Amino acid sequence: MKSMQVLLVDDHAFLRVGLQTLIDAQPDMVVAGEAATAQEALSQARAIDCNVAVVDVGLPDLSGIRLVELMRREFSALRLLVLTMHDDEPYAHSALAAGAAGFLTKTAAPKALIHAIRVIHRGGLYVDSDRHGANQPNVVSGPRGTQGFAPADALSAREIDVLRLLAQGYTNQEAAARLFVSVKTIETYRTRIGKKLGLASRADLIRYGLEMGIVTTS
Repeated sequence: MKSMQVLLVDDHAFLRVGLQTLIDAQPDMVVAGEAATAQEALSQARAIDCNVAVVDVGLPDLSGIRLVELMRREFSALRLLVLTMHDDEPYAHSALAAGAAGFLTKTAAPKALIHAIRVIHRGGLYVDSDRHGANQPNVVSGPRGTQGFAPADALSAREIDVLRLLAQGYTNQEAAARLFVSVKTIETYRTRIGKKLGLASRADLIRYGLEMGIVTTS
């Protein structure tokens, strides 16, 4: 069995056929299921053994971002790659804040999709769009840039551990389980990190982690 079992979620059958042909041609991945709606995606994820899902933002019954939130909640081990026509940075921030491990525009090269699937499958983050260009790093740049952030050495080693997990899309409960602490402890760390760095939202945590190199994209 190929190591990566991929679920495709897109309401355009023609696109799904093209993606399946591309993915099935790889030696280490195969399309294990397809869905045209969010409800079908949830049903497929419950029925098949998939470890990566490629999710379109524009689904007919539910936002792809909302679907990512639901899938992360129900399938904690599932790695999610958001695929969209939109290359605006707010979409990338929203996708990662919802729990996606990757963000890719539909105008990207086919090899970028394959690379993104491999990156997120091994636990990394992948954020890319065609506006970065082939020689640019796959990172999300926030409106403030790193000069607007407090330095990473403002955080303790454990605070960096918590920040890394939250920025990778883990929930408070999942981060607590991985660090063998209580959810309350994670919440306390998150509040402390926010105060030290001036970060209010999960999207801010993600952007900070990426820009400061705490969370890598490859």
